[in-house]
Amino acid sequence: MKKLIAISVVFALVAGAVFAADIAVDVKGGVNLIKGDTGKDGNDADGKALLTAKPAATPTTVAHKPQADGTMGQFRISASGENDDGTFGAFFRYDADGGWSKNVGSAQGHAWWKPVDALKILIGGGPDGRFEKPGVGGWNFYQVAGDVGVAKENWKFGNSFYGGWGDAGLDLIITPIEPLEINIAIPFISEAMKKGSTKDDPNKDVTDVQNVYMKSTLQVAYNIENIGSFAITYASDVGNKAKVDPTAYTQFADTEYEPDGFDATGAYPVQKFKAVTGKNAGDEEGFNGKGVTMNTGKLWLYFNLTAIENLSIDIGFGYRLPQSKEKYSHNYPIAAGVAAKFDAGDFGVKARLQGLFAEKEVINDKAHNLPINVVFDVQPYYAVSEALAVHFSVGVDYTAKDNTEGYRDASYAKMGFHVNPYVTIKSSWWAPNFYAGILVYTDGTKYKDGVNGIKNPANNKDGTSVINWAVPLGIAFQF
Repeated sequence: MKKLIAISVVFALVAGAVFAADIAVDVKGGVNLIKGDTGKDGNDADGKALLTAKPAATPTTVAHKPQADGTMGQFRISASGENDDGTFGAFFRYDADGGWSKNVGSAQGHAWWKPVDALKILIGGGPDGRFEKPGVGGWNFYQVAGDVGVAKENWKFGNSFYGGWGDAGLDLIITPIEPLEINIAIPFISEAMKKGSTKDDPNKDVTDVQNVYMKSTLQVAYNIENIGSFAITYASDVGNKAKVDPTAYTQFADTEYEPDGFDATGAYPVQKFKAVTGKNAGDEEGFNGKGVTMNTGKLWLYFNLTAIENLSIDIGFGYRLPQSKEKYSHNYPIAAGVAAKFDAGDFGVKARLQGLFAEKEVINDKAHNLPINVVFDVQPYYAVSEALAVHFSVGVDYTAKDNTEGYRDASYAKMGFHVNPYVTIKSSWWAPNFYAGILVYTDGTKYKDGVNGIKNPANNKDGTSVINWAVPLGIAFQF
């Protein structure tokens, strides 16, 4: 036994000399001590009394009962290591899908080689995305408070700030000079995983060489000393084309356009189409044929200004390239965002603003100008002590009324908002560990007579919004 122990000790010493490894465990969980909303359930879709064999009853609506729940947001084990020369390394992560479930979770990771200082080659992936340029506009705005559900996160800011490449394949990180970085990501592995995922997979040829390379991501980033940094990112995503499925892609088909209908779930505007028949129901003529382009490429521009003491400003623009198919075209919105963080020791404030403008669809020569959307969050915070901090987050999410002919009678301006004061207690260097707050919010959707389930906007526009509220607690720790 002593000999085995001695051998183990020697092996550990040798292994430690060959490579350095770090292992971390992250656990995050949150509960709602109580939560509820102002929504009601009624006995009739339009608030009128139901006609029965008995005399009609007075219309009634019943308020929702308060609830209490919780979730484990993260069970995660991460490991990373590299050799003594820093030329080879690897990263591994296992997520247990929130725990207390029948799912076995998922594993991600990558291995890398740095043959020269100017080049790093990486094979694999990771769930957090790489080459991200969100500044304060993304996860950094709320950080772990958003993960445990104490803060009301709004993920819309990915339209103007690049959130990172989260697929798996080959990364090339090229640094010809110190301030310049060129990143190339090709989804060899992610595309291969799609192949044959279903019996009649329309993407069965996703691994054709042109499809894989045409879904690459390219980024050029440059750091300007004492001023800030700049980056331009292009995610292609325009490889394979799929068959025109009359169920999934009716809007691309050669059909009549009727803009004044609503579906059973209340989604609007809904375009009603005749059944797709003939060759249009299954056209697929290769890479440059008449098949539907699944997603067009998207471009992001980013600038971070750090020249002002205690202040960091992030500016981002995002635009997805237009899409067209015979009698259909879609000009996607221009996304413009700005985020800032001011930190003066005990006091600080974060703010972010984004607008989506100039989105337009044309179907059978009929244009639909989609309404603008503006999102704004602000979060001042104050460190009462080294451990305790107080945060007060407020925000609005505004969508203008749709004034396009055929939509204006059913549309209304939606004003969503949140009010979210919370406190944090910190015992480790990387992030606070305890979170508690009050959360009040609405998405601005209106319901006639306050009744949930009435989804037809033509009826709802004179209704009221449902207000949600909760008293959340969260705990997170890493070791």
